[in-house]
Amino acid sequence: LERAGPPYDQPEILSYHASLSSYYRDDVTRWTSHCVVVADMSGSMRVDDVDGARCRSDGMWASIARDLVRRPLEAGLRSPSDLLSVVAMHEGGATVLVQCEPTGWVLYDRLCELSEWTTMRPGGHGNYGPALEEAERLLKMGESNESCAVALCFFSDGRPSDRGDFAGRTGDLAKRFGRRLSVMCIGMASQSSAPESDFRMLQNMSEEAGRFGSVAKFGRPSQMSASSISTLVSTVASSITVAQTELTDVLGRKGEIRTDVTREQITGNEHITGGKGGCADGDRPTDDGSWIIYGKKGDEDGRAVLDCWTWGFERNDFILVGERRCFGCWKDTLKRSRNDYVVCSRCGIARFCNDECYHNTTDCHDCDQYLMRKMERTILSPLEGDVMPSYEVAIKTAFFGEGAERIVRKLRFLDKDGQFIGSPMVAKESRFVKERKKTTEEEMAYHKEFFRTQSISSKLADTFNAEINKIYNELSPSIRRNISPYPNIRFLEPMILTIGDVELGGPRGEYDLLIEPMLEGKYEKFNNNMGYVKRSGSRGERGGDGKRERIKNHGRDQLLSNFETIQFPFPGEGRSIHALMDRNLFFPTPFPGRTSQGEIFSLRGMDSVGTLGIIEEGDGNNENHDHGGNDNREISFPKDELHFTTDLDDSPISDGHICPNSCDYEIPQAFSHFTYVRSRGEVMVVDLQGVATRTEEGNIKCFELTDPVVHMRDDNGTKDEPKKSWRGAFGRTNRGKEGMKAFFQSHRCSGICQKLGLCEIKLDH
Repeated sequence: LERAGPPYDQPEILSYHASLSSYYRDDVTRWTSHCVVVADMSGSMRVDDVDGARCRSDGMWASIARDLVRRPLEAGLRSPSDLLSVVAMHEGGATVLVQCEPTGWVLYDRLCELSEWTTMRPGGHGNYGPALEEAERLLKMGESNESCAVALCFFSDGRPSDRGDFAGRTGDLAKRFGRRLSVMCIGMASQSSAPESDFRMLQNMSEEAGRFGSVAKFGRPSQMSASSISTLVSTVASSITVAQTELTDVLGRKGEIRTDVTREQITGNEHITGGKGGCADGDRPTDDGSWIIYGKKGDEDGRAVLDCWTWGFERNDFILVGERRCFGCWKDTLKRSRNDYVVCSRCGIARFCNDECYHNTTDCHDCDQYLMRKMERTILSPLEGDVMPSYEVAIKTAFFGEGAERIVRKLRFLDKDGQFIGSPMVAKESRFVKERKKTTEEEMAYHKEFFRTQSISSKLADTFNAEINKIYNELSPSIRRNISPYPNIRFLEPMILTIGDVELGGPRGEYDLLIEPMLEGKYEKFNNNMGYVKRSGSRGERGGDGKRERIKNHGRDQLLSNFETIQFPFPGEGRSIHALMDRNLFFPTPFPGRTSQGEIFSLRGMDSVGTLGIIEEGDGNNENHDHGGNDNREISFPKDELHFTTDLDDSPISDGHICPNSCDYEIPQAFSHFTYVRSRGEVMVVDLQGVATRTEEGNIKCFELTDPVVHMRDDNGTKDEPKKSWRGAFGRTNRGKEGMKAFFQSHRCSGICQKLGLCEIKLDH
């Protein structure tokens, strides 16, 4: 390694670094990240089997200095507020060599010096216990800073010399920090030089951390080389960067993670909504305090489901679901026939058990409000049992999943005997402190981000499904008998439950809970909002009869490659593709709020709440403005600001080669590509995650997805209008054009893209 050298070895710089270290140690609120490295300095680390390094120890220190400090600094991804600590693991116990030092070139030189053995030489046994204890202490130092990303990087070249529940202790750390903790356990011996049993403890440590929602991995180089070790350590640096991105909103403000969270240990192999299925639940809630029961409305404890809301796409707003319970005694009318309950003769929505309840309690509901909502189409008829089996629910106190925006726990509907009924559900809440301290209007506005994103994604999915189904349906019957249809894309349909709870509901005594069906099966991430794209494997690796799938799907690709009559035109040919997207799909005519001239429309619901404001770049008066202010203003946009059009003559697409090969796992990537093209580059739907449901033969039938991300391109503005940024329109995960560019840097077009008329795209500017 080359040291940074002058001027970073001068007394003035060293003195400044020391004062900077004290500055950050004295106040943990200044930290943006803290990585703790446990470095194995046992005798076996002196073995000379690392290509490109003198020994294992030298390769380890070189990678720590290069991949955790130098490269992130050169890329502009680290600053002095990103701290690093190093614990040496040796026979005598553990020694803290670096404690909470700011990332900089002085720290880099110091790590280079450690590889020279002037401070410590490898020797003796490696004891996990003392080293892990020091790592725990260092990580907990910044626990009170909820917006600080933390990481543990644990190096070892073999099994521990001491005994202890090291996996359990790592799990306790993950239970405490959740998703903002990244854990990387690195086995410093090649797969050929040491048996796998030597690294069983490291594997167990990473797996236990993953069971509590942390981003945890175990890595072992296929061959001992400096580059292989560097690849593993770079994973830690990348995880820290991703965690920092998740903790920062689009205006650069740090978000505070909630600390009032108990995490449930994940067991089994079933992945559900961002994590594995959690612990088995039995057939009813247990009495050990792990469930909160919300019973009949009007109970003394005040814990009940008050209202239910769904989303109206045409209105771009929430719609209240009509009350199914009797307004007199609050009994559910679900299993009664139409003749067994009474409907209010005036509003035609409110229900009553019988005539007696109706006549005794006619003033208990606001008919005028129901009538007004009915005329405005902001209220639906009561939901039936397949959607909402009952109004009594049980919610798990512990969370089993955690994403960039939300944390997830289980919700079950209960019958009159208190047993679980209906399909399992998940309840989603913000993982940030700020969103939990809101009024009713602000909390609903926060949920609008999710509903709007999911709704737009669902509409684009409908259009995408229509096109890939059209490709299949236009084949001759004889061909269709021998090939399987392409899988469809489907996004879950969420609801909002307004929960009455004096203890947990804050000053207003209630809170709004986002719920949706639980995805059962293997939960997978097909792409994300940072540019990751899941590569497809061979067609025989998708379940079922591998040989049959290879033949069947290969036949489909081969047949479709010659099916020119359904080939859609490429951009630049001067032809419109009206079959692919209705101009008025997203903003129907007349769109609510459109002016009589039709030049301006407003997106209701895009209120400037939280991160939903518009950033006007170029107005000097906004330099210090808090764009997350709760002014509840309605924001108006030019009519063409969001245009989902079919005319691709001027679309920003460059001609490129088209890959002919495809398999079903290319469908999600083709969908993301499709959303960009069919919106003329205005939006892109990514972060596709969920479950691939299969037919009895093992073929993928549908991708059931949830929690997508919409990247939305900024408006460049005109000489008369300032540039506007839409980065806050779909939450903190909307990365705009940068997110789109990251996707296309990873995406490779498949045969599915070809059949949809999609070309490879480069967004270099």
